Amino acid sequence: MLFCSRQFLLFFATIFALYWILPWQRVRVWLLLVASVAFYASWNKWLAAVVCLSSTADYLFARSMDQFEHRRGRQMMLGLSLAMNLALLAWFKYANFFLRSLEDALAAAGANTSLPALKIILPIGISFYTFEAISYTVDVYRRRIGAEKNFSHFLLFILFFPHLIAGPIVRARDFLPQIGRSKRWDWARLNLGVQF
Repeated sequence: MLFCSRQFLLFFATIFALYWILPWQRVRVWLLLVASVAFYASWNKWLAAVVCLSSTADYLFARSMDQFEHRRGRQMMLGLSLAMNLALLAWFKYANFFLRSLEDALAAAGANTSLPALKIILPIGISFYTFEAISYTVDVYRRRIGAEKNFSHFLLFILFFPHLIAGPIVRARDFLPQIGRSKRWDWARLNLGVQF
């Protein structure tokens, strides 16, 4: 679903209307979370599962990191989070590049090889949500923020559909406090949002 399509305009208008009709903040969070997963899954449901699973792992790494008092345990959790995120990014974005480079290096050394090209579908926005997750775990490691205890809030931070595939990269300390804050309709803020 592209941002410039009628389908997205209808999707956005529906979610926007439902969000302001619903009076309960907790239900609004779940509405946005379900809409965000549906938005990503409309493109590819398996890659939506990858985003959800990697986000779940980052949530658990950060929660574990928050439990450790000594630096070694915190470093281990940060290292696991970084390794997982960067490995996923490298696999999806660079696996075929590395295979071609290896093939070229072997050919330059005199070996005649033909490595297969992998059929890898690049997840939309993988760089955005990977670097958001990394910035979050680094902030938790440095104790700039505490690990988010509410799983749905953390998933919404990573999966929020208006910025999931096009950015910008948002800091957890800016986004997460807004999720739980109660919101009221305000025409001046709506006007500002439309201008943006």
